[in-house]
Amino acid sequence: MRIFQMPFSVRPDRPLEPGSAAALRQPGRLVLGASILFFAIAQIAPAAKSGTANDAGASKPAHDAKKPADHEVKAQDRGAISPDHEAVAMSFVRMNHAELADVLAELKASKPAEYAAAIADLYKVSEHLTQIQATNPARYTLELEAWKIKSRIQLLAARETMSSDEQFKAKLRTALEDQAENRLKLLKLDRAAAADRVKRLDAQIEIAENEQNATVQRQLDSLLRSIEKMRVAGVPDKHSANQDRPVSEKTAPSKNK
Repeated sequence: MRIFQMPFSVRPDRPLEPGSAAALRQPGRLVLGASILFFAIAQIAPAAKSGTANDAGASKPAHDAKKPADHEVKAQDRGAISPDHEAVAMSFVRMNHAELADVLAELKASKPAEYAAAIADLYKVSEHLTQIQATNPARYTLELEAWKIKSRIQLLAARETMSSDEQFKAKLRTALEDQAENRLKLLKLDRAAAADRVKRLDAQIEIAENEQNATVQRQLDSLLRSIEKMRVAGVPDKHSANQDRPVSEKTAPSKNK
């Protein structure tokens, strides 16, 4: 299982590869999957509930230890965490979803490889949002809110798998309503941007239609002036040069014959 494998999107039916160029270009898409929350809580909570199971596991001989799961091996392949990337990722999470920061702290202690994978993907999310903020502040606000809501939904769902909460359904509905409203705002923002582009194109088309004849004449005059300048400068014209030669030179037999 790859951390953050399920991307958040205002169009969740079209997943994108996290960190890909397409993901960065696609409006309304931020990379954050549910697997980090489900996996972390599923792994951490049972251990917190019972220390006996851990003690029993610790008493087993080393050769009886289970082989690392496939998702752990893949996470280990990512290598060591960059301290700078970790600081950026954790700062982003603390500012925008403090509860997720607590889960990550538990994950760091119990599953370092999975933690490293999570930090790598969270860093990508933070950098992507920073790029949006620099170029489109209005979209940044909505994209960040979309990330917060999606993360909240995932944490609610993950916790419900571990223990029942009487308020879970109401909380989840509220979060889903917030998500739908935010998605609508993103779509309206895209529509406004598209309408503005159409308006600019219409203005350009009108100018091109009104000035078509004048533009052609201007280009024609410019080319003719350039040709005249070349003639004045002495650039030979092969046909003209041949016409200017004396008849004797044109018809005189070759001396080599």
